[in-house]
Amino acid sequence: MMKKILSVISVLLLLLSATLSQATVCAANPIDLNRSCSLNIEYGYDGKFFEGLTVCTYKIADVYENGTYELTEPFKSLSVNIYGITTQAEWKVVASTLASYIAADSIDPTYKMTTDENGCVAFKNISAGMYLTLEVQTVSDETVITFENFITAVPSPKDEEEHLYDVYARPKYSSYTPTKKELEHKIVKQWKDEGNIHNRPQSVEVDILRNGELYSTQILSSENNWSYSWNYEDD
Repeated sequence: MMKKILSVISVLLLLLSATLSQATVCAANPIDLNRSCSLNIEYGYDGKFFEGLTVCTYKIADVYENGTYELTEPFKSLSVNIYGITTQAEWKVVASTLASYIAADSIDPTYKMTTDENGCVAFKNISAGMYLTLEVQTVSDETVITFENFITAVPSPKDEEEHLYDVYARPKYSSYTPTKKELEHKIVKQWKDEGNIHNRPQSVEVDILRNGELYSTQILSSENNWSYSWNYEDD
């Protein structure tokens, strides 16, 4: 039963990480824990590859020779289960949940790199385990591209007997072009004067800069709720 569960876990991890290897079964040979591994990730969209993206990867679980996993600190103490998972959708939930914990607790990444001119990062000489790579977002020709969170098993099964210690991945992505309404800008004057509200000035004058130059001057007061907004189409 355990071998069956491990096989399912390995296959789903390969699907979720979109690795270039198309292995579909769990390798029978034990994992060499002393062997150096690498995780190579390519960020591309519509024939374009993005240089300068910051990529953060976290080792979320250690792996044993028999292919079983155990969450590492600080993830071990979280209410996250990586066993008994049978669908890709469930792995996405795990990735999203862990990413939320990371953001809330400001957890430092295990590895952090910037993509090269080919849109690639190569985390070399890493130990075997399970890795979470966080979502990355960029803009190309006014299109917003979001590369999803994904989990990768390193090493991954290569065939029925062997493991792939150098893993290659292309994260799944989504894209959209913002509408003018979505590009609305807004300024708000927030007061920290509890108990002294009556001492506020009647209005404040705000200069709005665009590319370092004066774009507009607005008067904020109680009449406009101390705020001003404008849309992209007003530019």
